[in-house]
Amino acid sequence: MRMWGALRGVVLAGLLSGFPILLCAQQAPESAQCGSQAAKLFAFLPESGVVGHWDRKTTPTLYTPENLWKYINGAAEHYLSYGFQRLATAEYALPHDPEAAVVVDIYDMGDGERGFGIYSSERQPGYNFVDIGTQGYLGDLALNFYAGPYYVRLSTFKISDEMKAGLKAFGKEVARRMKEQRGFPTALRHLPASRILNSEKMIYRNFLGQPYMHKVWLADCAILEAGETQHTVTIFWTSFEDPRVAHEAFEKLKTSDVSSGETASALNKLGDENFWVPTKYHGVLVVVREGATLFGGYDYQEAKSALPLLKGMQ
Repeated sequence: MRMWGALRGVVLAGLLSGFPILLCAQQAPESAQCGSQAAKLFAFLPESGVVGHWDRKTTPTLYTPENLWKYINGAAEHYLSYGFQRLATAEYALPHDPEAAVVVDIYDMGDGERGFGIYSSERQPGYNFVDIGTQGYLGDLALNFYAGPYYVRLSTFKISDEMKAGLKAFGKEVARRMKEQRGFPTALRHLPASRILNSEKMIYRNFLGQPYMHKVWLADCAILEAGETQHTVTIFWTSFEDPRVAHEAFEKLKTSDVSSGETASALNKLGDENFWVPTKYHGVLVVVREGATLFGGYDYQEAKSALPLLKGMQ
């Protein structure tokens, strides 16, 4: 019996590591139908004996948007919201230790921006980062990394130095097979250079709850505000197909339900047009349109504090 059998449908919280781990309780009954993309994913899964003494104990299984919920029921919608394409997974075990196991999950998100997006949605700046793939982070029970369109999650139940070494060995081997998939999205260059390292994210849909705000890049920045008190704000940037569409989004956001109900005001000499308004949940929001792009920030205590960062993004 597989060691995960008693844990069907359970989503485990990360222990001591500070980040979530999602483990499948049981392999779904569907067999993998190896199309070209599925076959490519399966080729990333090491065979028995490739990583130390680890044996592959299960046949690689494929999940698609139609049945992802069978594997990560509570989290499937989050992955689908980033355009999830398919998942290949397999379980590995050590012959000398029946309780030692590693599960390798490889999520194909379709492109490098969405791969980064789903990865960044689950990391925090204070994690223990490792040089695997474009970037990864390691905890007591999991190692997650991102490489191009792929988000790889490696997980175990057993806390030990041997298991951490196993996670890193699997991560390096999978990343080696993805050798051409390196580098962060170029869109991140539009965010301030002073941003907090590893706070960058990409929201693929419904930024601030607005359906017309998609593929928005953001990062946290520490500023001095309200009597020289350090304060963290979030800066964002996105682009549209042309200035007309960007203006339409600007106007919708200006009158959206993000506002606390107060009338929007403008700041002088910032972009082609701009507004600021107090919000219900995000402090003061400042939005700038310049050509076909929108950028801005929120969680400000007062609008004028946004000027130094936002002027640098023009």
